[in-house]
Amino acid sequence: MKFTKITLLLCFVPVILTSCLRDLEDGLNKLDQIDGVKWNPAFAAPLMSTRITLGGLLDQTPNNYIVIDGDNLIHVIYRGELVSMEAKDFAAIPPQKFDGTINLNAFQIAELQSTGSTSVDFQTIFKFGNDNMEIDSLLMKYCALVSQLSSTIQHDVSLTLDLPGITHNGVPFSVKWNLPYQSGGTTLNKTVQLGDHFFNLTQSGDKAYSQLLAKFKLEITEVPGNPASTSDAITFNTDFLYNEYQWLFGYVGEVDALPDGSDTMDFNIFNATNSGGTTGTFTLNDPRIRVIYHNSYGIPIEAQIAEFSTYRPKDGYTKLTGYPNPLVIPKPNKNQIGMTLSDSFELDKNNSNLPALLNGLPDKLIYGVGVRLNPPGTTERNFITYNSRITFEVDVDIPLYGSADGFVLEADEPLDLNFEDIEELESATLRMYTENEFPIDVKLQVYFIDSMGTVLDSLIEASPLILESPGIDGNGRITGKTSKTIDFVIPKDRLDRIRGTKTARVRGTLNTYKNGGNQPEVKFFSDYGIFVKLGVHAKGFLNSKFEDL
Repeated sequence: MKFTKITLLLCFVPVILTSCLRDLEDGLNKLDQIDGVKWNPAFAAPLMSTRITLGGLLDQTPNNYIVIDGDNLIHVIYRGELVSMEAKDFAAIPPQKFDGTINLNAFQIAELQSTGSTSVDFQTIFKFGNDNMEIDSLLMKYCALVSQLSSTIQHDVSLTLDLPGITHNGVPFSVKWNLPYQSGGTTLNKTVQLGDHFFNLTQSGDKAYSQLLAKFKLEITEVPGNPASTSDAITFNTDFLYNEYQWLFGYVGEVDALPDGSDTMDFNIFNATNSGGTTGTFTLNDPRIRVIYHNSYGIPIEAQIAEFSTYRPKDGYTKLTGYPNPLVIPKPNKNQIGMTLSDSFELDKNNSNLPALLNGLPDKLIYGVGVRLNPPGTTERNFITYNSRITFEVDVDIPLYGSADGFVLEADEPLDLNFEDIEELESATLRMYTENEFPIDVKLQVYFIDSMGTVLDSLIEASPLILESPGIDGNGRITGKTSKTIDFVIPKDRLDRIRGTKTARVRGTLNTYKNGGNQPEVKFFSDYGIFVKLGVHAKGFLNSKFEDL
């Protein structure tokens, strides 16, 4: 019996398959005659997810940078710098040019003709430096002695130049040129490098500075049969070029090292111009300005603050108070050649009017320092290096600890609400999930923006959504975060209006005001933010073709 049942079942299978295949073929033939169908589904999809942090937005603001301290508190830092002239700008040694001629006299001619040789000793003073300073000594970094000698003496000549004021490793400088006789005269060019040579300019001539003794010794060997006369001569052109020194002792004169010693800092805190910009005001609890000065001049210095103020168009200039004046600039001694010494002063809420100035959110900070080297009455000798200078750094440090009033955070996120396959939307619900990590209530709004930047509509029609503040512990940190989920039913006319949306702009407005007008101070840490997630649930007629399935 079992065998018979199995046999009968197998016999019926081909009949059933043949019938099913015939029905499927008839169905496909009918579908070929249909362009498409309309489905009427409900569907859901995520649209956007973004998190806005204060540190991220401020980091995009020009002219400042962000520092996160050990407690994770955000500091907005502005930095400016004033740099004095370098020593090479006012104490440079221009090319030094020394020319001269050495002639034979009658006695030397007679000695040459009677003995076959003679010599001439000649010395002169090279005035070395410039008219504005007195050089006692220096160590050259780069220098070249470039000489051209021409001889009209019709005999063999050698010329030795000794410069005893120039030494290298304690050995006085000496150079020798040989000019053998040539018909028509002899010319010789020669360059000698004087880098790392020490110049002592105090032991020559009638002054104890800026003079270099040059000793020439001319030795002549007779060429038999050639004449000699008092018109025969050696002409020399000697130049010291590329006179860059490592250090210099002497007196560089009275110098205004910061003739245009003021600068302007664009003070644009909370006023960014990019798409994620911020507006509003912030009352600062503990702003600070630190002025740091660095000096490598070994010169008496007179320095004072020429200007320190803020500027706002509607208020004009407001002067900062509390800074020291004059400034005492540290000066290296002779054992500190090449070193840079530093000092500073700091202004804060305890010693100046800085908070009042900055809480007005000025547009600019103007600062200037006047610096004079060797002020009147100075008798002290100086030392400098080729790159000596004075630098003033101005650091404005703004910890984000205070109260906010209408301070806005914004972020743009891509959002496409075109729904190309939907012919007619019957309904749509936008569900928004939010988290607030700021220690204050935040007003939230989302704007729908098209490809041209035009605002088509806002998600919240009446007033912005209020995200409540989390709790705060004794250190000013939040104890958690608050969250909220809310559904927004969007009618058909509004759905049609926002179909062209390409961007969602999320805007959070921070305000520390409480009921009764109280405005407590809070701390803003780098890890605080606003999280927004948006999804859609909609129902409508969906066009589709079977070949797309």
